[in-house]
This record gives sequence, structure tokens and C-alpha cells, in this order.
Amino acid sequence: MLQTPSMNKKATPDEALTPITEGIWERRQPLRFFGLALGSRMTVVRLDSGKLWVHSPVPLDDHALAQMNQLGEVGYVIAPNRLHHLQLNAMRNRYPNAEYWGSPGLAQKRQDFRFTGLLSDDARPNWHKEIQHKQLLGMPAVDEVAFFAQQNKALIFTDCVFNLSHSTPTFTRLFFQLVGGVDQCRPPLELKLLVRDKKQFRSSIEAVFKWPFEIIVMSHGEVVRDRARDRLQQGYSWLFSA
Repeated sequence: MLQTPSMNKKATPDEALTPITEGIWERRQPLRFFGLALGSRMTVVRLDSGKLWVHSPVPLDDHALAQMNQLGEVGYVIAPNRLHHLQLNAMRNRYPNAEYWGSPGLAQKRQDFRFTGLLSDDARPNWHKEIQHKQLLGMPAVDEVAFFAQQNKALIFTDCVFNLSHSTPTFTRLFFQLVGGVDQCRPPLELKLLVRDKKQFRSSIEAVFKWPFEIIVMSHGEVVRDRARDRLQQGYSWLFSA
């Protein structure tokens, strides 16, 4: 969801980079959106070159910056949809030599920012042989791009999948039990309502299912490690119903 200015507060050391699986790390950051405690995740993949691919960056304190530098050189920074882009300027100030890739919808929204390229389906960034991407068409207000890290068999979403846990604060948990997104691996109701072309969006999600993923990483919620494909199919059953 939208990264609000409240995300700019300093992170504590235990919110710094931690491993998800071999070659992938996360940094989790508190995030409240209209009073809802969503949290946000930055995902970092180390490529064969040793460079780091950074998805949906969050604020970085000195501790996290030191960890990033130990992992490798930040080579690529990804703004994966029209909502997750507020840290681009801060990242460029820290990593001016990195490449900056955004979802196509950000070309108009962020005219102030010079992207290396936009992630339409025919884009071929230097990392495309290791991390595939698919623009999720039919939801222009979000214009999300999904990714598949092949070596790690990790599917990476931003807002098109939520998987909040039952340990989420009570108010947030009750709200998302009503609209979807608690232990369900699916988009919440407000995201569904933003689909303008269901046929296009369904075709995009069908393409995602062709990837042989085994885990699902998303910006809001817990990583899905068990029955990832089955759970995503259940979460998107509404899209494939008559």
C-alpha cells in the first residue's frame, strides 16, 4: 500500500536485513495506513554478479546501510508499482551508480525522476536472465509488476498479495478478516475493486502461475513457504470464477 511519511522514522537494529532464503534478504519496516498496522518489506536479491537487486526500498539507517554494503554493491533499485516509490530519491542519493527501474505507470507520476528504464513486458534489463518480470495489466491505478527470482524460486509481489498473520494487531486483523488478506495469500478487497479490465488482469496472473515458484514474498505480510502455489490459487479463485 501507499508508503506514508510515517515510514521515515528510524528503524531499530532488529529491523535490519535478515535472510528469507539463500540469496534473498528482507528489511521490514513499520507502516501504518489510515490506522492499519500493515508493515512493509524491502526485498534484496544477490545476483550472480554479486550486485544487489533491491525491490520496494524502505528507509535505511546506518546499521542497514552497513549490512547492505557487506552483502554487495547495490546495482538495481526497483519501484514495482505506482504506490511504492517514495524512497527513490533517498536511494539515488546513496547509490548514484545504480540502475533505477519502475513500473510503466510511474513514468507519468514521477516525471521528476529519471528512470533507467520501465518494466513493460518487453523490457530486457541486465538482470532479466536471473529475475523475470510480468506487468500486471488491467489495474492501472496500481500498475504493479511481479517478479520471479529463478535461482531462488521466489515469486515477489508488492500489493497484489497480502498475507497478514493472526499475530497482527487486533484492529488491523479484524479489518482484514473482513476484506481479505489475513492468512489467505490474496489481494484485499480494495485492490480487487481497482481492477478495471478483469480479462487483462486474469491473463497477467495466469502468466505468473507459469513460473515454477516455491515461495511467495510480498510487501505486506508473512512470506509463504508452504503450499505456495495452492495458496495463491485459492487466493485468486475469485478472478477465475465465472
